Amino acid sequence: MLVRRPPSPDEQNAYYQAGAAVIARHYDIPVLRVALEGGSGAGSLPKLAPLELLCVKCQSSAKRTGLIESYVTTLLAASVGRLLHVEQCFGYQRQCNGQKHLERRAMLSALHGDDPLSDRACYLAFTQLTACDGGDADATVMRLWRQANRLLRAGPHCQFHQNLALSLMKSRELFVAEILEAMD
Repeated sequence: MLVRRPPSPDEQNAYYQAGAAVIARHYDIPVLRVALEGGSGAGSLPKLAPLELLCVKCQSSAKRTGLIESYVTTLLAASVGRLLHVEQCFGYQRQCNGQKHLERRAMLSALHGDDPLSDRACYLAFTQLTACDGGDADATVMRLWRQANRLLRAGPHCQFHQNLALSLMKSRELFVAEILEAMD
């Protein structure tokens, strides 16, 4: 197994934000900005279109629930993005014991809301998705985290994730057009 140094905080943050941005694109959720610390904006979280504005367009309860699930999946994809980069740094192959252990820990960390986007995702699941998965919000969060994991590992999303993270590390701050360009 190839062992490399742990990823730097900037690398972790770039892959974290890129994970959310790629899945947001998948669900047509606008990403307004991604930036690393030291960019022109405060903080280092991706700026997504507000959920409240997206929900205004939903006429039915089912569409609203679907949109909230997509939004929660997008938020959880940030932790998956960071996980994929850690796996890459340490050379873990898919389905080896070390990779499975890391994946489980990342999912449990997201379930506990250990990072800002996972915390928001859990809040939304506990308050807005109470009718899903038999009312078990933990099961909803785990299901949506696994969905984000499958999506981000699949085909073009994996490459979009890599491209966007590398562009973000180089530029330190990207806006709408630059985000879309970096993913192509």
